[in-house]
Amino acid sequence: LRTRTARAAGSRRRGTMGAYLSKEANFAVVGCGEAGKAAGWFHGYQLVAGGVEGARLSDVVEPFLLSEEGRATPAGAAFQELVGRWAGTAVDFHREIVEDELFANAYEALGGELGVFPSPKVALVAASPVETPSLAEASLRAGATHVLLEPPGAATAAGLRELAAVCEAKDAPLYVAFDLLRAEHVAGARAVDGDVVLVGRGGDGDDDAALAAAFAARPEGLLVSGMTQELDACARGWGLRRAAVKAVEVHAAGCDLRTLDGLTDFVAVDFTLVGADGGRVRVAFDRRAAGPPPRAAVSDRATGAELY
Repeated sequence: LRTRTARAAGSRRRGTMGAYLSKEANFAVVGCGEAGKAAGWFHGYQLVAGGVEGARLSDVVEPFLLSEEGRATPAGAAFQELVGRWAGTAVDFHREIVEDELFANAYEALGGELGVFPSPKVALVAASPVETPSLAEASLRAGATHVLLEPPGAATAAGLRELAAVCEAKDAPLYVAFDLLRAEHVAGARAVDGDVVLVGRGGDGDDDAALAAAFAARPEGLLVSGMTQELDACARGWGLRRAAVKAVEVHAAGCDLRTLDGLTDFVAVDFTLVGADGGRVRVAFDRRAAGPPPRAAVSDRATGAELY
């Protein structure tokens, strides 16, 4: 759980987790996602397995897979097995955030004659970027003292600024997790002169039932919530923000648009962003594919030979 120390929210009273007398922080994973695949699940697994010193998993919030619709999917069935395993480690599961229920079993440090000291209550929000700000605000209302977001943290920069203002008003530090894998390959690709392609994989599965479940879980669509980090890499790594993009070249052979159970979305996209300064970055994302982490590749502009 790597975090940036630079925070968007102020911290006059609660500065950092170290300001608490307790050495153990309570984490609620909000938007856990599919077992074995989602970032929220992975963070929860780290906490349950004792992989994060001084931290414990107290709660899991999963709106879709704990809903009636979500339970009927293969991912929902697998999630019920997870509930059985993790519930045995004193983890509470919730379909939604309820103020009197979230952090109900939170650890509090005993101070002898001094009484009970509060322990940090961290909302680790790993939902889709569209849902993340509202879930983070609900977590604050339910007692969270710190907020840690999976990147990018919101679907828009304005949404992230609004959440930062809410956290500052509540004096709750706001962190965004450091995307280690993408940061490494983006840095490597930027150091090489050539044609860049960012390859992303969603791991949603290849059959229609699995894809339909993925469509339902994120109805806002792949381009809004599924591949935000690839677009973020284009913006921050190569300066291809909206105002700097001169054209978008679509590679139709790599695109796949389907309608499943009444929802229409992309299964795969393939396009190149062309900057006003001539810079080009190709983005190829396939939500079906699993396997190695997302990567960046660079090829020679003249020969096509792979340079990175």
